[in-house]
Amino acid sequence: MKPLTWLALLGCASLLFGQSSHHTASEPKFSELTRDDRARLDQQRAIVAAAAKQRYGTSTLSRTRKDLPILQRLLDDKAFKKSQTYELQSLGVAFGDVLASEFPLRWVMITDE
Repeated sequence: MKPLTWLALLGCASLLFGQSSHHTASEPKFSELTRDDRARLDQQRAIVAAAAKQRYGTSTLSRTRKDLPILQRLLDDKAFKKSQTYELQSLGVAFGDVLASEFPLRWVMITDE
């Protein structure tokens, strides 16, 4: 399976709450982002920024809590259809940036089954 990029918080939550002591699956592997991972996240941020600029004239996203009303508005206005999985995941990246700016979190790569 291709590695997925998630916030470390989400990965830790699944470790804490998602596995019993009887589960034999291998543990997820955490690693630093590669240059390609960073570029992919930047592309996803650009998708959200472009949608916000087109719809609301927003010049850029700040990756801080100031972005929350913009992200919420994109969701409320259904800027992306349910079938636009990549674009919706991109909203998740923008939200993850807000979380990383507000809490002691950082982006990492998690590889699992």
